[in-house]
Amino acid sequence: MASWRERRQHWVDSREEAQNNASDEAADAGERRPPTAWPFLIAVGIVAAILAAIFLAAKFAPAENNVTQAQLLTDSITEFVDAQNDGDADALRAATCDDQVARLITGSDDDYSAARAADVERSGKTVVDGAPSGYEINGDRGVVDVSTKLEKSGETSSSQWKFVRVNDTWLVCNV
Repeated sequence: MASWRERRQHWVDSREEAQNNASDEAADAGERRPPTAWPFLIAVGIVAAILAAIFLAAKFAPAENNVTQAQLLTDSITEFVDAQNDGDADALRAATCDDQVARLITGSDDDYSAARAADVERSGKTVVDGAPSGYEINGDRGVVDVSTKLEKSGETSSSQWKFVRVNDTWLVCNV
């Protein structure tokens, strides 16, 4: 009986001989396939189709239109806090319900700006401390849990902010 190495070598030799014979027969018969560009062209076509699909998706469904209500509420929180920090009465009116504006701006716009500048000088700017959470939306009303912090004093507070949607804009209504 032949050893494992001998049997393996015999198998390898027979495969090589079969391949050589097949190649010789094909060459003798003139059956050589010409090279073709079809596989490359198909691959290029697939890549072009994928790129076209990506372009069309970006054109007809842009990412900026895929904004959630939670993101819009977070933007309203940021606008409100920025208006408070800057003492900008007009920006505050744009981000706040009328009832809330009446509570925050009791005198003239200049008085409000001066009072806010003094508050910011004393305690520092108000910043949102962490990400808002607990978003609850019911039609045109919303509630969000917001934690804030005063930069200089380090004083923190956490409360539920209420919102009302007016003309697709969320307004802060009870801070």
